[in-house]
Amino acid sequence: MATLPGSNIRHSTDGKIARLRRKMEDGLLDSWSSGPTPRLSQKQLDELAEIVATGPDRAIDGVVRCRRLNLQRVIKERWHRLS
Repeated sequence: MATLPGSNIRHSTDGKIARLRRKMEDGLLDSWSSGPTPRLSQKQLDELAEIVATGPDRAIDGVVRCRRLNLQRVIKERWHRLS
């Protein structure tokens, strides 16, 4: 008998559901991760938050609003780190 289109999708989905049910046998589990470690220290993050709160100085920064690109430049210039 020929394999029907999409039958592989159902097979893989059934396997995922079975694994999930085995994982939850003892009840619902939270499986949140802590996420990636921050590249900046807490002191640097606080300083960056202050920069965002005060906004850029047009004479110094040459921009009128903070964009992600401008903040990346500030991070690179001050702390030599860039994502």
